[in-house]
Amino acid sequence: MWIETDDAVLVAHHDAAQDVKKIVDRLKAEKRSVAQWHRKEIYQPWGWYDGVDSGQRFQVKRIGVKPGAALSLQTIIIGQNIGLL
Repeated sequence: MWIETDDAVLVAHHDAAQDVKKIVDRLKAEKRSVAQWHRKEIYQPWGWYDGVDSGQRFQVKRIGVKPGAALSLQTIIIGQNIGLL
């Protein structure tokens, strides 16, 4: 058995398939965000983006822009920090 996502691959003997649920249950019990968080591409008129990483005060996204499309400049001010997108 194998399960493939954008950021991980699980390979296991088919007799161990039920153990995957045990692993997920343990991750949930430990309140690990990886048990809930799954990467996926979000499509927009200008292209797409994929959330690569995030924390309490940051996000990292991978973007793809369609040929001829454009992105607008955005300014984000949080406290004393300023970010440009």
